[in-house]
Amino acid sequence: MFSIDETLQAKMALNIRPSEFNGLPENTLKHLHSAYLLLKAMRNVGVSPIPKLKRKGEKPIFIPAFENVDRMIEEAPVREKIAFILASVIGLRISEILALDYSDIQGEYLNISKHVTRNGVIEGLKADVQRLLPMPKGLLSLLDKNKFGLHEPLIVSQSVKRLSLNYSTTGIVKELLEKFRIGKFHNLRHFAAVRLIKKRNDIHVISKMLGHKNIETTSNIYGRFSGSIFELNF
Repeated sequence: MFSIDETLQAKMALNIRPSEFNGLPENTLKHLHSAYLLLKAMRNVGVSPIPKLKRKGEKPIFIPAFENVDRMIEEAPVREKIAFILASVIGLRISEILALDYSDIQGEYLNISKHVTRNGVIEGLKADVQRLLPMPKGLLSLLDKNKFGLHEPLIVSQSVKRLSLNYSTTGIVKELLEKFRIGKFHNLRHFAAVRLIKKRNDIHVISKMLGHKNIETTSNIYGRFSGSIFELNF
């Protein structure tokens, strides 16, 4: 916001012409765009003077090889197996995985309704898409059945406490991701999405499973993988 000219700052919001925003840094335009969307939602302004933001090209994403993911899960300790399966089979974010409690197990389904931040567990999700997802095959046998129904984390630290977001970038998780050339933990979520598409699941279903707010997000990220490219990694 500091990059905005003082003359422009001094003007009333409704008196700024779209052309006056030309040349501002993209991040500044994004913040201003969000601010005007809020003003519109509050009915304080009728239109936004921010010029339409240019759509970025497709971001490159890395899809791990199937055999690498399979071997990593096989070698991982029980705690890490749980995390890797939840990410690579049903596409959970690490923040959603760490927030899961045994009380979120509902029969053969998992209730995904909260996420972990640096300030602890927060009710609600990134895109406010609560969902019930099928329990991944093989996960049940890894869980402590004596804890079912309890408000205790599915995976915990050695001191039996909920893990922080650093879990996915340090220690044994980092070692295994590097060893099997997975890259970032989030690549397991990409892996899950692409594998679901390969199985020809409806993209509407996949979008809901991933917790995207709208299908355009799913299509923009994973639509490019709907062709023969699958043969490269699967």
